[in-house]
Amino acid sequence: MEKLITMFDRKYPREKQAEGIAVSEAIVSGKCNDCPVFEQCTTDRNFLFPFFTWCFKRKQQILKSWEK
Repeated sequence: MEKLITMFDRKYPREKQAEGIAVSEAIVSGKCNDCPVFEQCTTDRNFLFPFFTWCFKRKQQILKSWEK
């Protein structure tokens, strides 16, 4: 089983936790640098990740792994 560690400022729903972890991984790994929606992502607080982005796909992987 993979262990994912991050810190949150309060209790969030699992979906939001998975999103936070995915975004953190995208930033650290440099995936954001090549993302076509990077500009919008960094300026719009209500931004929803399109299904084709790396962080969206990673979020789905994390949620799926938590179901096990």
